[in-house]
Amino acid sequence: MYDDTDLLDNPAVRFAPSVFWKPKSIGSGPPEGPWHLTYQKTGKAGSILQVYADGNMLTLYQEFATPKNSNDIQVCLVVYGTKANELVCGNFSQKGTGRFLRPIAFYGLGEGMHQLIFENKKPQKQFIVDAIRVTP
Repeated sequence: MYDDTDLLDNPAVRFAPSVFWKPKSIGSGPPEGPWHLTYQKTGKAGSILQVYADGNMLTLYQEFATPKNSNDIQVCLVVYGTKANELVCGNFSQKGTGRFLRPIAFYGLGEGMHQLIFENKKPQKQFIVDAIRVTP
């Protein structure tokens, strides 16, 4: 599992625009707090998390919170080999009860390298990234 601080220096991951993303820390870890006490947060619509993953499944560990978190985060898989590298997209929400380490898995990507692009679509609502796990 890659903690958010590991992702910052990973060339396969990009938080963009970087000025929209803020590192945050909390004094308590799991089960109530984030993995390794830190997470990345943005409250701007249009903020992007771009991940290149070599595996069949990517799990995003996030925080659920109401009403501060976004209920409209779009995730797109870039389908290589098509004429224009077609996008297959869906949406998910980070609103709910609970705290950190709430996983959402994107499964069935197939073998090889994949590009996933996450975008916060909701103005003034938070998109939280705590950790990512890639599974073969």
